[in-house]
Amino acid sequence: MPSGIVVALAAWLSAGALMLLSARLLGPHPDPLWQVLGAMGAAAAACVLTLWGARLPAAANGFALPRAAAWILAVAVGIAGLLSSLLAATLVFALFGRPEGVQPVERVVGELFARYGFWGTVLLAAVLPGIVEEALFRGVVLSALRRHWPDGLAIAVSSLAFALLHLDPWRFLPQAVLALLLGWLTVRSASCLPAMLAHAVHNALVLGLVHAGL
Repeated sequence: MPSGIVVALAAWLSAGALMLLSARLLGPHPDPLWQVLGAMGAAAAACVLTLWGARLPAAANGFALPRAAAWILAVAVGIAGLLSSLLAATLVFALFGRPEGVQPVERVVGELFARYGFWGTVLLAAVLPGIVEEALFRGVVLSALRRHWPDGLAIAVSSLAFALLHLDPWRFLPQAVLALLLGWLTVRSASCLPAMLAHAVHNALVLGLVHAGL
């Protein structure tokens, strides 16, 4: 069986490479639906290929069914993640100012709202990323790193990897803060499944604020 560090690095690099390939194939002005599906498909493919290539059982990588209480904790973590990421974003804006113009994420979300409504956007930009990104980062990357490193270090490194892969300097700190909470939840519940729910709750709340114009 490959080293856990090698597995984590392979998952991260393959996800990044596949996302860049997807973006290249879609061109400079991609359809927002295909942009989301391309990025999530790349992350899902990296997750599956890593598990298959390393011959790793899913249950050993954070995909075990957690206790019922973990789902309640997941909702609380999703709400705490929203508050924490908003505070982190406020700090970034206070230190460096706000970015000029419409950011890529804002453009995609705006077009998704216009085409698919609120609930369609929640499905595409909250539920889908919650499942796919957590399977990759907490299910594969974090679990692999924990085989060699203490939980705190593994959570920190996987959180930085998560934030870096989004390729957005303005969202780096909020994403890293959210990932720290999701990593803690995964370790506490011995499963990445509650983190999927927490991630989806966080994203859905963010979309709700955007939809409300806040």
